Amino acid sequence: MIKQVTSCDYNFAIKLSNLENALFKNSWPPMMIYQKVNDGTFVYWIFLYEEKIIGYLAVHSLGDSIEILGIGVVKEHRRKKIASRLIENFLSYFENSDFRSITLEVRKSNSAAQKLYRQFGFTKVGERENYYKNEDAELYTKEKLYVG
Repeated sequence: MIKQVTSCDYNFAIKLSNLENALFKNSWPPMMIYQKVNDGTFVYWIFLYEEKIIGYLAVHSLGDSIEILGIGVVKEHRRKKIASRLIENFLSYFENSDFRSITLEVRKSNSAAQKLYRQFGFTKVGERENYYKNEDAELYTKEKLYVG
């Protein structure tokens, strides 16, 4: 089940921070997550399985654009389309919002993530040198399409 998180208590922010840290060996501090979620700057989509968070997608709103901060799924639940479902849920939110574009960075070595983003209509627009510790990033964007 996917749940959108637009408010949280500090203990829940700790859970989100711990998940990010377990997946990526770094994370936003719990207090920052708590503050940013509750002031509307960060939004999380979490994937729950047996009442445990096994995946997430986090975004940061910046004016009329959204930056994807991270997306991840715990190792034992990968390759089950969880990341795709999180992206689909987020894109539905995006299409019904006033936001005009989405940006994200992905490790240059992460070809699986790059392929996933391209499947959802993201376009590579550049690279950022040494964005990650000792690794370049590819920059992707997706803009809202307007008809008429």
